[in-house]
Amino acid sequence: SATPSDTVRAVRRVVVQTLQEARVSGVRLGVSAARAPYGARVRLSADGPFPQVVSLAGLLARPERGLVLEKVRFSPRGGEQVSLDLEGVTLSGSAP
Repeated sequence: SATPSDTVRAVRRVVVQTLQEARVSGVRLGVSAARAPYGARVRLSADGPFPQVVSLAGLLARPERGLVLEKVRFSPRGGEQVSLDLEGVTLSGSAP
């Protein structure tokens, strides 16, 4: 059975792999263990061009990522630039 630290590591790995597919900057990522029925809690913020930032949110929302998005906020930063603030959880037993 996976320990909370195993779950956090697995979720962090999935999010980092997803970030490598996105062209964003200023990434801040936090992954922590969560209480049941959740496995892990994810907090992420990033900046970039609107299409890339929206694409990142879409990639993170894909079912195979195992992440349930609770809050997603896009904030304009001028021109084509936006920032993303995202919070989500994984369900116990559905972690990658």
